[in-house]
Amino acid sequence: MECFVAHCIPAVTTSAPSVSAFLKEANSNMAWIQCRCKAVKVTFSVSKPSHSLECCCVDCYQKYTWSCEAGGVDIPPSVLFEQKKKALSLAYFPSRMVVEGKDKLKFNKLRENGQSTNCVASCCNTLLFIDYPSYRDAVVMLSPDFCPVYDCRFEPPLYRCWIKDWPAEDVAKLEPRIPGFFLKKGPDGQTVTDGVGDYDGPRGEVRRRVAALVENTKSGMSEGETFSDLLAAAGGEIAVLGLPELERSFKGGE
Repeated sequence: MECFVAHCIPAVTTSAPSVSAFLKEANSNMAWIQCRCKAVKVTFSVSKPSHSLECCCVDCYQKYTWSCEAGGVDIPPSVLFEQKKKALSLAYFPSRMVVEGKDKLKFNKLRENGQSTNCVASCCNTLLFIDYPSYRDAVVMLSPDFCPVYDCRFEPPLYRCWIKDWPAEDVAKLEPRIPGFFLKKGPDGQTVTDGVGDYDGPRGEVRRRVAALVENTKSGMSEGETFSDLLAAAGGEIAVLGLPELERSFKGGE
């Protein structure tokens, strides 16, 4: 299961939380990231993410593990998947970026049927940030555990997503104690949020936040390049890593 909580986001409604105040507050100092060898630097259009989550999705671990192994560096000890001491931190930024070293960007995805696309620094295989179709070219996601964010103000994670990819006893040990969610098959065979409707509970709030960020970014921000701009500048090619799906990937069949 891919770890993107904005799955199938419809058009934002009047009930979606506004992030215009966030955009005004956050643009005084710009957050930035860089690849491990410092040849690529990405400056965002704000100083803090719209929101942060923790993620237990095995696909996230797989793509970041690939990045570390391909770059010849160790996985951060705090997020070793086998030890399950900490879920991955995720941060969501507007897809308006200024990139130094743009000629070194390349793009890939885990599998042929994968929906998320990774932006990687070819010089050292650092996974910089990630796109997903329902982000509508207005949002990117990254993990500060693997790609530190500088000059950035973080708030505590709202929720923990895709907790069924971990054994329940491991999830129960995680700190902080925050609500978690996962997906399962509904009576009609469709994948739905466990226990609540698509716009109720933790997942519903996250979906609304991302949808609002999409709308505000598209209507209120013009500086910098989007994910699709960077992909086009790199020739539009998306390599397929061809990695097998991990056994712990929860498909909602339980």
